Amino acid sequence: MKLVELDADAFGVLRKWSASGLDTDSGVVLFVGPNESGKTTAFHLVECLLYGFSPADPAKHPFVPWDGAVLSIKGRFRLDGGDVVTISRRLKARPEGFLEIESLGGGGARGWIGAPTPQPLPVPERLPTPERLENREVPFVKHVPRAIFRQVYALTLDDLNMPEDRVWGEVEDHLLGSFTPKFLKPARLVAADLLKDASNLWRPDARGSKSVDKVLTARIRELNAQRKDAKDRDEAIRSNVENTQALKEKLQQLKQRKVELEATLRRVNRLNPVRSKWRRIQTLRSLASGVESYADVPDDPLRRIEDLEKEGAEAQEALEKLKKELEALGEKRSAYTDAHRAVISESTRIRDWIKRSTLLVRDNERLRDLTISIVQTEERVKNRVRELISGEWSREVEREIENRLKSLSAAELRMLISDFRGWEERYSQAAARTEGIRARTEGMEIPAVSGMTLVIAIAGAAILVLGAMMGTNVLVWAGTGVAVFGVSRIWSTVSMRRAVLMRREKERTALAEALRAEEDLQKKKDEAASRLRAFFSGIPIIESYLERPDDTLIAQIAAVQRDLSDLDMLREQRSSLMAEMESSAREIAYLASVCGVKQHPAFLDAIGEDEALPDLPDLRESRFEALPSLITAMETALLGAERAREGAERAEERMSFLEGEIAALREKIGALDRQKKTLVERLRAAGNGDPELGARLISEKRKAERDATTLEEDLQREFHDLDATLSEIEGYERDNAEWIFTDEEVVRMESELADVVESITKKEKELVSLEKDLENLLSQPTLSFIEGEIEALEEERAQARRRRDRLVLLRAFVLEADRRYKEEHQPDIFRRASKYIELITGGRYHRITLDGGEEDKDRKVLSLHSPDLGYSLGAAPPLSRGTLDQVYLALRLALVEHLDAGGERLPVFLDEVLVNWDGVRRAKGIEVLKEIARYRQVLIFTCHDHIARELVNALGAVRVDLPSGS
Repeated sequence: MKLVELDADAFGVLRKWSASGLDTDSGVVLFVGPNESGKTTAFHLVECLLYGFSPADPAKHPFVPWDGAVLSIKGRFRLDGGDVVTISRRLKARPEGFLEIESLGGGGARGWIGAPTPQPLPVPERLPTPERLENREVPFVKHVPRAIFRQVYALTLDDLNMPEDRVWGEVEDHLLGSFTPKFLKPARLVAADLLKDASNLWRPDARGSKSVDKVLTARIRELNAQRKDAKDRDEAIRSNVENTQALKEKLQQLKQRKVELEATLRRVNRLNPVRSKWRRIQTLRSLASGVESYADVPDDPLRRIEDLEKEGAEAQEALEKLKKELEALGEKRSAYTDAHRAVISESTRIRDWIKRSTLLVRDNERLRDLTISIVQTEERVKNRVRELISGEWSREVEREIENRLKSLSAAELRMLISDFRGWEERYSQAAARTEGIRARTEGMEIPAVSGMTLVIAIAGAAILVLGAMMGTNVLVWAGTGVAVFGVSRIWSTVSMRRAVLMRREKERTALAEALRAEEDLQKKKDEAASRLRAFFSGIPIIESYLERPDDTLIAQIAAVQRDLSDLDMLREQRSSLMAEMESSAREIAYLASVCGVKQHPAFLDAIGEDEALPDLPDLRESRFEALPSLITAMETALLGAERAREGAERAEERMSFLEGEIAALREKIGALDRQKKTLVERLRAAGNGDPELGARLISEKRKAERDATTLEEDLQREFHDLDATLSEIEGYERDNAEWIFTDEEVVRMESELADVVESITKKEKELVSLEKDLENLLSQPTLSFIEGEIEALEEERAQARRRRDRLVLLRAFVLEADRRYKEEHQPDIFRRASKYIELITGGRYHRITLDGGEEDKDRKVLSLHSPDLGYSLGAAPPLSRGTLDQVYLALRLALVEHLDAGGERLPVFLDEVLVNWDGVRRAKGIEVLKEIARYRQVLIFTCHDHIARELVNALGAVRVDLPSGS
């Protein structure tokens, strides 16, 4: 199995961390990072992916982030059979896990150093995709328990640095024997503990003084000595028990009599009050006979008659008031006229204009502003135009000129000016060039041979001739020098003259060409000026602008065009606003006529249907300013109409209500009169024609009925079983002519009850004394207790012997099982370890064995064999620490191969195991790792860059840098 990639969303110090591309041909993955960067965390991350969370409680798991984030991890693995699986786990309130098979491959061959190549692994049955794991281990690591994976497959530097006094028996027990996790004892120690426990139970010899058997035997001898005293106590206990039983029987009889007397007295005290109250109830019932026929008569009928008369008078008074109010409301309803209704019908439009009155004011202000802006803009246009044109013109001609200016194309003007200025500039340049050529030609001087030079040449020739004639060398040489100087000066002057004449001829030719070019450019310039003047045809532009046109002319034309455009826009806005205000004025006039507003008659005449109003801004503005005040008058009229309508509606509603109230009052008055007549007739019938007597008799009957009912309710609350009590009283009265519970009988029973209570108190004191004596006797061991304890101790002795036999037998089983396991597995482990030690030591040692010791044949000694030595060396000091570390590494790697043989090959994790090795040893160790990586993935953790570089170069390892800021 090989790790392909890891992903830790939140796991300890690893946050939003991932590593991919780990499944490479080299088989080695190198995790590099400083201390506390997550190297150990990465191993535990892989362990949790394969085996689940332990513990599975978020509050206890050591790698749950402190900030409360959910522990979440994910990893992809490529199995030996070729399957690629993805495992994801999360630890929330309960652990979650999922296993998904991404691809399916065939089985692959497996091998290790010195071992035969096993058969290809069968492809496991395809699991459901995805499969819910919860917190279970994944199926392909079940052959290696979690404790063994954590202890064996992760090798750190501390595992190699064993203390010097560590005995190799521990290596044999934990690595070469029946491998057990660190929290279990080795078989050797378990056998010793079993033998010790067996000796503590029972020994066949006399050695030892604290065995369980000896302690039990001494206790049995002590109990046999206590048997006589226990027999005497048993006799005293039997006598005490008999006396106590007789006293309890007498006490029981007295208590029974006490109960009977108390029950009889309670019955007397319970029945006598009920009997007297029930007789009173019967008397009251007889006085109240026939009262149910007067149920419709009120409690105070005379008062009720007076109340009915008073209510009738009040109802009649209220009826008269309602009639008057109804008449007043009829008049108020009639005040809502048709004129009001007409105003209400246009209320929506009137309210709309009330809301828009501020808009009218703003429109008036805007109209005034537009008028002012138009005047100002016209004046500005006029000034700008007069700056461009020459002469005096009428306003009509100026407007025509303005229209022509407005139609000019700024782009065309700019092009014409640019063209003119371009030809003008080129003409100026040509003229300047012509003047330069003319100046150079006119200033050019032709050099001439000076007379002094001729004199010098002639003088030199004369001296030369004179020297030759005189035969004087000095004169010859002097004459020659002077003559040569004069001739050379003459020759130089002649050459310069020839050159100047040639250059002057060239300049004259150039001047003629320059003049022709200047003349052509002058024509082009004049043509451009003509086109510019034609552009302003019909517009008397000031001549200075046309003579030297520039950007100033373009800017002024553009300014005039902008002002003219602004003027057109302002006029259009004012015209549109005037049209809107004309329409508003007509609608307001109509609504004002509906409202009956008679204000502003001159204004109303002005905004009628007459379309021939003069187009004067001040007149229009003055009449539009009156519109808001007219709307205010319309609002007043609308409010008046609405108040009239609301008053009429309230009056109508109130009138409907009053008509119902009047009808109800009339009905009430009739009902009150009927009730009064009916009540008077009932009282006369009860009192033989006297209403007051009838009222008094009915009141007395009702009082008797209420008193009887009250007494009966009291009895019901006091006695929940009143019917049974009454039946009991009737029974006593029926069986005896007289009531038997007289006062004399009650006194006699109370006296007898007092005597019984006193006797019970005396008997209870005697019983307490006997029980104390019995308790004192029972507090000491009895004969049966001692005999039972002796019997139990004898049984415990037998059980101790049997447990001792079981422990001895179990020890033999443990030793035999350990021996068989070692015989079965040790050869394979030592064969693998021997190959590794041979590679690590470069052949210095080629075999590791476990041999019997000289003093203890059951004890094995770990030995190293060298082809150069004729004897073996014990794997213990004085061998060097490096050699011992290498032996331990070889054994650990061999054990890893042995543990997952026949199952999925799990990765091995090495944390800084090579950091303290020298260069030679580290090179050998790297060779071993390279051999292991051919068939098993090796994950190496280090914080040293130089080791990381060495491993990458030697093994081709994939480097994963852990976050330094974790």
